[in-house]
Amino acid sequence: MKIYQWLQETIKIFSNFEYPRYEAEILLSHVLKRSRSWIIAFDEKKLNEFTQKKLKNFVDRRLIGEPMAYILGKKDFWSLSLHVSPDTLIPRPDTEILVEKVLSKINKDQKYILDLGTGCGAIALALASICSNFNITAVDNSNKAIKIAKTNAIELNLNNIFFFIVIGFHI
Repeated sequence: MKIYQWLQETIKIFSNFEYPRYEAEILLSHVLKRSRSWIIAFDEKKLNEFTQKKLKNFVDRRLIGEPMAYILGKKDFWSLSLHVSPDTLIPRPDTEILVEKVLSKINKDQKYILDLGTGCGAIALALASICSNFNITAVDNSNKAIKIAKTNAIELNLNNIFFFIVIGFHI
């Protein structure tokens, strides 16, 4: 099957979605590790069997309502690309407003920020990327969430953030 054929089929399958073409192109872009513009330019290329199986799995997951961020394992937040999983909440655009509010209220003489219920670390990591002279502590009650947040910090090369798991901590 060629790229354009897969796209046509998947757009039909996703016809009840708000943006069927966009979602199909995002899945294809992720699996092929190519830009959406490359996909459009080279839509005559054939998809091998392994790629088709992987795409089918992603389409099936999307059809049962799994969020795109969990399928891709990534979500952009602030200016950061973050790993996410069902063990974390997906960072929402409106949470970026919270980061902006913190930045507007922050005392520049202050050197510490605490993020409770950090999840994938979105808020703490966004603040750490801007406030490099601050020590940021991120806390969660999920070891899996802390592991993902630490991975994000390492990949973003942020070393002014410290992660802790607190057993019995409930939000």
